Amino acid sequence: MTDRGALRLRVALYAAAGSSLVHAVAPTWPWWAVVIDSLIMSVLVVLFHPVLRRAVGFAGLALTAGLLTNTSTAAVEVFDVLDWREARRVADMPDLSAVAGLIWTALVFLTQWRDGRWRRATVGYGIASLVVPIALLLTAAPLEIAGISGGVYGAAITAADALSVIWLARSAHELTDPCAPLAQVAPVAPPGPPPAQASG
Repeated sequence: MTDRGALRLRVALYAAAGSSLVHAVAPTWPWWAVVIDSLIMSVLVVLFHPVLRRAVGFAGLALTAGLLTNTSTAAVEVFDVLDWREARRVADMPDLSAVAGLIWTALVFLTQWRDGRWRRATVGYGIASLVVPIALLLTAAPLEIAGISGGVYGAAITAADALSVIWLARSAHELTDPCAPLAQVAPVAPPGPPPAQASG
């Protein structure tokens, strides 16, 4: 990735972190804010593609999955405002969108794990942003039986947003951090001894 490409990716990561931070503070958004967030994430998907292509073998799948989940979200909001019910019905595919988003995110984690610019703790925050909300939601069932489940869903969303902010911000910082370890490069063999001169 060129220095300019890395800078653009860093800006997109910070923009996505800012968007996640706003969502943590105000989880209910107007339609246009959802569209802007989806556009930010779509740009992030495209700018992350060169890094994925170098590190994993499913870069095309990641690009398709990432764009699918974000453009679907934006399309649903726009079609809903325009009252295009049939188009909204076609664009509204939450299950497929969720799976596509999970595929893209998992491949990004794998890329960061293999790329020496990102620290293990950063990848850990990203994984936690997926695992912690699921763990919280799994506790909702026994709490609901006990009649004290209120707020678990909201806590799961807040936890996901908070951990996502940390992951995205750290990912942006470490992308061009001069103190971060460089990506692993195969060592170059030292040159052999010069060929012996033939005796005349």
